[in-house]
Amino acid sequence: MRKVFALLLALVMVAAAFAGCGGKKPVEASGVFRTYFTAFPPTLNTWRPGGGDTSTGKITGLVKAGFYTDEPTEDGEGWRWVCELAEDFPQKMDEEGKVWRIKLKKGLKWANGEDLDANDYIYSIKQAIDPVQLNSVSGLFNSAQLKLVKAYDYYMQGSTGVPVSFDEVGVKKIDDYTIELTAEQGVAQINVLRFGGGVGFVNETVYEAGMSEDRSFTDYGTAIDKYVCNGPFMITEWIPDAKITLEKNPYYVLADKIHIKSIEFSLVPNSQTAIELFQQDKLDYCALLYTDWESFEDDPRVYEYFNDSLMYMMINVGNPSQNNLLGSLDFRKALYYGIDRNSIAEAIGVYPATRYVRRSVIGDSNTGESFVSIPQDYVKTPEESYDVPLANQYLMKAYEEKGLESATEQILLSETATHIKAVTEILQKHYNDIFNGKLTVTIRQLPPTQAQTLRRWHEDDPTSFDIALGSLLPSSTDVRDSFKYYISSYNPPRSKWSNPEFDKLYAEVQGLDLYNDTEEIVSKCQQMEKILLDEVVINPVYERPEKVLYSEHVHLPVEHYVIGFGFGERFMTID
Repeated sequence: MRKVFALLLALVMVAAAFAGCGGKKPVEASGVFRTYFTAFPPTLNTWRPGGGDTSTGKITGLVKAGFYTDEPTEDGEGWRWVCELAEDFPQKMDEEGKVWRIKLKKGLKWANGEDLDANDYIYSIKQAIDPVQLNSVSGLFNSAQLKLVKAYDYYMQGSTGVPVSFDEVGVKKIDDYTIELTAEQGVAQINVLRFGGGVGFVNETVYEAGMSEDRSFTDYGTAIDKYVCNGPFMITEWIPDAKITLEKNPYYVLADKIHIKSIEFSLVPNSQTAIELFQQDKLDYCALLYTDWESFEDDPRVYEYFNDSLMYMMINVGNPSQNNLLGSLDFRKALYYGIDRNSIAEAIGVYPATRYVRRSVIGDSNTGESFVSIPQDYVKTPEESYDVPLANQYLMKAYEEKGLESATEQILLSETATHIKAVTEILQKHYNDIFNGKLTVTIRQLPPTQAQTLRRWHEDDPTSFDIALGSLLPSSTDVRDSFKYYISSYNPPRSKWSNPEFDKLYAEVQGLDLYNDTEEIVSKCQQMEKILLDEVVINPVYERPEKVLYSEHVHLPVEHYVIGFGFGERFMTID
């Protein structure tokens, strides 16, 4: 059986061994991969509202290229970094690691045949942080992982009133094939590798053609003739709310690694319909609903994995309601010890969670060992984390602190979240029972986009939510990324909570090398996780596997789901 449990994955060798940057002659491609999305991508411009949509990510992940990318190892057990548009890996130009140079390959082209070089990257960076367009990607330039000199200041000048020239920004063209990046503080090479593909390239000709007169908006990425690819595939068909077809890009610099001719995305309204189409051999892939897991229990086409599936109870510690009850550590501990995680896991077929970091995140970059499998002494077992008498003691202490005798808290719920709805209803009943009416829990259902927006800290609306269940999706290959959401400078803020010691640890860990300082990175990240758990800033509840079906005609490049890489669909072959 081809089932794979990420929990039991063998140690995966990942990016410690970088691959060479050379290439071979393009190979002939064949086969069509038929897949789907449940909502049509609103735009392929990932910088604009709607650009973070799941369907947008599916498409852009196949049609965009950056300086560096990943590829599977020959044994199908892991992955490694390779040069994509770059000729070689980033070159450190100073002792501190603030200045890095990236040299591009010569002869690069867009999918429309236009030349692509360093000028395209400089143009793309300038548009990304444009103070008039206010693109959402700007947050990347305020990240502690690689903060380019003056980049965020350039973006913010419209609101600060402090003029900044683009010439002051830490990105320079040395020549038509060489780019120099200058960060505010020293960074490791791995951060430069990740940053290189994070912004993405936009085609100047098409981007400018769709620009509004006041330069506040461009329609780039909204139609087939308003977007240009530079990655493994290019868009050859775009029927709004129906279908998008991708074909292998003959100009792609690593075209020899792509073996399928095309990918067809159809619009399928829901997962149940997708399963039916898969069974009719009209799709080569579909995601399974957890209600269908039992039906496919012995199907050899099932693949199982963990991804962004760790679900937390997010707590609005800055909510001033009820004398800021949610800001009380004792009250948050009452919520923590009042969760019977084992019962929830048994009820809906998931795994109980008491960690902040999900199990699909690598801790040791040299071996691929997951962070949660590295020994520690501060995490409780699911059994230890459920204690009704202790939960009630903490509840009474919180009420005494806040001058309350009872309270009502509301759990925010997305209307379409099947798993979360079931868990929320269990939590509601359980809390109301174990606290004997002294705490009343209610549920507020909202459309997905509205629920997503509200469950963050809003300075202008601090009561936007009390409690919400949700997940975070940091990098799987760099455990440090898991902690960025709770540093005081994270924007937009996940929570009003802040902790100087946590900020200090996060800043320190960013200056370490992912491969040479593994033990110290793990140690500092464990300290940060302990702080988050001790202060119950976020309350882990459960982790669920994802199950998907791939047609027997599809041959994936990996033997199982690989942490930080996935199934590597773009490298598949099809009979």
